[in-house]
Amino acid sequence: MTHWNRLFGSTILAAALFAGTAASAADITLRYNAPSPDGGVHGTGMHAFKECVETGTNGKVEVPLFFSAALGNQEDGIEALKLGTLDMMQIDTAITTIDDLLSVLALPYIFRDRDHVAKVMSGEVGDLVRDRLVAQGVRPLGYWEGGFRHITNNVRPIN
Repeated sequence: MTHWNRLFGSTILAAALFAGTAASAADITLRYNAPSPDGGVHGTGMHAFKECVETGTNGKVEVPLFFSAALGNQEDGIEALKLGTLDMMQIDTAITTIDDLLSVLALPYIFRDRDHVAKVMSGEVGDLVRDRLVAQGVRPLGYWEGGFRHITNNVRPIN
């Protein structure tokens, strides 16, 4: 996971998950779904992942990217991962539908800064998160943060 942390920077909250699919070694397609639109830090990370995989496998593995939840919302995507009908996805706070304990990672002000995020997710906490996700049928490839010192909503300003 260290390589991915260097590639994507300090990471948490949104996880790219791989459920595993049966395919021939010569021709594998891993469909990667994300709730975010193309562009921004998540889109940049997805494109970098795609390039790493496709280049590193000499084109034997293809990673088509689907933005703006083109293959379904996060909750449906989690079920699709577990069923093996979706290969990979970016999951934000919907990760709590996999395991309630993971909601602690979405608390505002729990991390001091990005270095703190990286240290926590590279240590025992990251191992615990990975183990709990794997136990539920999803495998994290890495973590990236979606912001760690803020609260948001779509109803009214927060004062």
